[in-house]
Amino acid sequence: MLTVEQAEELLVREAFLLDERRYREWLELFTDDGIYWIPGDDPDLDPDREVSIVYDDADRRLARVTRLEHRSNWRDDPSGRLMHQVSNVLVQAGEDDSDAAVRVHSNQVIHHARRGSATALAARCTHDLRQVDGVWRIRTKRVCLLAADAYLMPGSIVLL
Repeated sequence: MLTVEQAEELLVREAFLLDERRYREWLELFTDDGIYWIPGDDPDLDPDREVSIVYDDADRRLARVTRLEHRSNWRDDPSGRLMHQVSNVLVQAGEDDSDAAVRVHSNQVIHHARRGSATALAARCTHDLRQVDGVWRIRTKRVCLLAADAYLMPGSIVLL
């Protein structure tokens, strides 16, 4: 079983990689079949039947990172800065119907500053983790935005 301290270390490392735009290293945190998911205003929706804000498998995560790495693909100035704050980490055994050994819950606030404006997005996150060759990897990352039903500024969701 993963300890809370180990889980916090993984989540903080993930936040650091995103904040530092080390997106290729962030991709390596996922299992080959991993999912990055931001549901709409209903965190329990079925992503196969209803629209999500983001629902990325490995190919879509790679495409997203590739776009982020190329300045010419940015509609706006990509100089925005991110800062993730991770708190309230709770570790549980994985769900029977998931393909994860451990489920980690956390609260996160993602600060995004660009061109003199700042946005703070609060979220409840769930990471389903599985060990691959002795290393904990993300099988599913679900980011439930508290204000998912509100208008999201274009570019406010870089990678949460």
